Amino acid sequence: AARLAAVSARPEGRAELVHDLHNRLSEIIRERLYAKHGIVIEEEPRWAEGVMPPELWEFLVTLPPPDLYRPERLDQILRRIEQW
Repeated sequence: AARLAAVSARPEGRAELVHDLHNRLSEIIRERLYAKHGIVIEEEPRWAEGVMPPELWEFLVTLPPPDLYRPERLDQILRRIEQW
């Protein structure tokens, strides 16, 4: 929370924060995929894509959105993970 508040006030460090957030959220998505379906994405990418919500798959396989540090954007992805 402190990092999010600090980066909103100062643009330095945004890229690093976005990278860290993307990595952590990707780990959570991968853990959820394994817990729900027993699938490891690197071993069975087609199966993983087939059982995952499209927006979570896209989040994993694309570059992180540059505005991921914004609460609205972060909340959007967190809610989708929780709903899955």
